[in-house]
Amino acid sequence: MLIKANYVFEGDDSTMKTKEKVYEQIIQYLAIEGYPTEANPYFKESSISDLVYGIIGLIIFHFILKTGRDILLVREKEISS
Repeated sequence: MLIKANYVFEGDDSTMKTKEKVYEQIIQYLAIEGYPTEANPYFKESSISDLVYGIIGLIIFHFILKTGRDILLVREKEISS
């Protein structure tokens, strides 16, 4: 029925744009920070957390725009003594 009506799903294009943004975010991170390995003396968990946040942030933002739901990303707080 939708094919006969020539209906185009809006989500396909916006999902592809989000995938492209995520890919660009990963490329930008690797260009600026370098590939995170344990051999790298600057390798820290916070470096990976920044990469993950950048990727998940784009996906969550796309989800909010697409669904209209009000969700937040909450970071875990580490207590150091």
